[in-house]
Amino acid sequence: MLPVVESGQAQVVETDYAMDEHIWLEATPGHTPGHVAVGLASNGTEAVMCGDLIHSPIQCAYPEWNAVSDADPSQAAITRRTFLSENCDRERLVMAAHFPEPSIGRIVQADDA
Repeated sequence: MLPVVESGQAQVVETDYAMDEHIWLEATPGHTPGHVAVGLASNGTEAVMCGDLIHSPIQCAYPEWNAVSDADPSQAAITRRTFLSENCDRERLVMAAHFPEPSIGRIVQADDA
């Protein structure tokens, strides 16, 4: 990244930022300062890369379980719960950086019965 910054081609943006209607950032605080999820849209389909927000599939069931690397564990748990709730039972694809393959899918409500 240093060559891009040094050449003046980098643009520093806020954590909630839209490049256009196809690419945007969503603030996902708690793991590291300034952490974001990257939203994508094309031809009526949306997806989001959650990055380090969720490290393991078990955190989908237990969002209060933190990764040792979460800078603000309380905030990370709140952000995970919010993210999961906002993306549950929705046609939005979720891409997880640390899940085993396949690491893309949809979040659905678990059947507790």
